[in-house]
Amino acid sequence: MTSRFSVIASWSISAQISALILLFIVALTALNVIASALQQKESGDEFVLQETQAIGKLAAAGSAGGVAFNDREFLAKSMQGIEQLSNFEGIIIRNATGDSIYTKTPSMLLPFVRTYTNTQPDTLLHVFLNGDIAIATVPIIAVVNQERLGEVMLALNTRATQESINRSRSVLLFIGVLGAFISSLGAFYFARRLAKPIIALYSVAQRVGAGDLTQRLHIRAFDNEVGGLINAFNGMMDNLQSANEELLYSNQALDAERHRSEQLLLNMLPAPIAERMKHGEKLIADTYQSVTVIFIDIVGFTTLAARMSAEELVQMLNEIFTVFDNVLRKHNVEKIKTIGDGYMAVSGAPQRSDEHAECAAYTALELLQTMKTFNEEKALSLQIRIGLHAGTVVAGVIGQHKFAYDLWGDTVNVASRMESHGEPGKIHCSEVVQGLLEKTFTFEERGSIDIKGRGMMKTYFLLGKKTA
Repeated sequence: MTSRFSVIASWSISAQISALILLFIVALTALNVIASALQQKESGDEFVLQETQAIGKLAAAGSAGGVAFNDREFLAKSMQGIEQLSNFEGIIIRNATGDSIYTKTPSMLLPFVRTYTNTQPDTLLHVFLNGDIAIATVPIIAVVNQERLGEVMLALNTRATQESINRSRSVLLFIGVLGAFISSLGAFYFARRLAKPIIALYSVAQRVGAGDLTQRLHIRAFDNEVGGLINAFNGMMDNLQSANEELLYSNQALDAERHRSEQLLLNMLPAPIAERMKHGEKLIADTYQSVTVIFIDIVGFTTLAARMSAEELVQMLNEIFTVFDNVLRKHNVEKIKTIGDGYMAVSGAPQRSDEHAECAAYTALELLQTMKTFNEEKALSLQIRIGLHAGTVVAGVIGQHKFAYDLWGDTVNVASRMESHGEPGKIHCSEVVQGLLEKTFTFEERGSIDIKGRGMMKTYFLLGKKTA
């Protein structure tokens, strides 16, 4: 059975649709048979009469040849089929003068022969006896000249007729119901075979649309249009998943490369400036009205470097400046650049802050302490000078290939002079910085010194945070 279904399912869609139409027609026919049988049940008696008339006419037609009318052998052959009917009771054939020329079990008919005279041409007379026997008197007319040759008197058992009708009706009902049932099963089977893969395809396509590219149609693919569609869909999903995996891999590699590029940019530039450049800003130049610039110099490092190898020199500077970087990050101070053993930073740019001077002071104080710790760990005696000055600066990015974020202005120059005119292990501040911090920090007045380009300036050493 399965192999037969497989053959049917492998038909083309057009063939399966045609089969559905054929099954539909068969079902309609079966239903029509059922309706006809039921209609016959309602008109059984009338059917008996019609059958009696038809048999009478058949007898007349079989004996319509005038030449052979008196031939008993011919008449016997002509009536043979009638006499074999299950409802046959008897027959008498008379000639034009009323003589019986052929009889078969006439006992049912003889009482009526004396009662009824010959019927007129083309007249059909029916007499019913006790509701069981139907008598049909049929004129026999010659075909050639329409001469009346005689008549046939036929007796039929109406009960046997009705039983035959009932049997036929039962067979018709059975055939009709069976045909309708088989047709319904066939239609259901074909519809299911057609609809199942289409419904499955719709369901899988929905899940694919939701982003699940692992979906496949795991149903048997027959050798027809639907099977081709299933195979094509699965092949398409294989290719799509493979392409998606390659795309994901490429995107991951691209993301990793982008992350490295962004990280490199952040190492070169402050985060807000790098973000602006990523968004396509070409010229970055900003004016900051109030920032604190920090300069740091390692005292005597040049002399020390003369006694060190290149690797040792770079290694030590890297360790010292890494310590500086960590301190600046802690206090939100931005490193600008290193120049040899010099280190430049700013507080209040590019992130503007009203507490830039405080952040710079805390940073400077911690740098001094960190340098003492570094000396103890490395068994060194290095010292640093720190210079602070506050004021207006211009900040921006220069360069097209090697970017650099830098500061310009008189504030930068004065901060550099504060460092160069300072003393080892101390924080040298301008009067502007002292004025910004005098409420919370303690200072030691140094006096006035001659600053190149600015003349005499009153300066201070930052000592520490005031105690409560």
